[in-house]
Amino acid sequence: MAHTIFRQMHDHPYQYGYFSFMPGPVAGSLFERDYWGAAGRDGLAWVLAHDPGATVAVSDTLPQKIILYNNSLLLPAAQRARLRFVPHAQARYFLGIYRWHPWPYEPQFGTPVHDIRVDGMTILTVFQR
Repeated sequence: MAHTIFRQMHDHPYQYGYFSFMPGPVAGSLFERDYWGAAGRDGLAWVLAHDPGATVAVSDTLPQKIILYNNSLLLPAAQRARLRFVPHAQARYFLGIYRWHPWPYEPQFGTPVHDIRVDGMTILTVFQR
């Protein structure tokens, strides 16, 4: 029991990605990794912190668009105002969410520049195009 509590505290705010005895990569291949899409806010915050542009173009590819838009509402207004959700071909960034996509993203999504991981399992990847 103490081990479970420790892991959930350690993995916060992604503690729902805890799969008991399974190593992260095994759980990631069998289950939806970031069911609630909570890593979307942190992914957007990372992009905004690392891109100095007045506006930042993020791919509005579905289903990411819905999750990322909802998460953008959690950002401070000044940060949120810099975001532009645009068609994928015009985007500088693509945020790969692994809820519906358990395999690696293809090269056309860009170069991976940041991962959010929990227990060895990637739950979000920021790609730069």
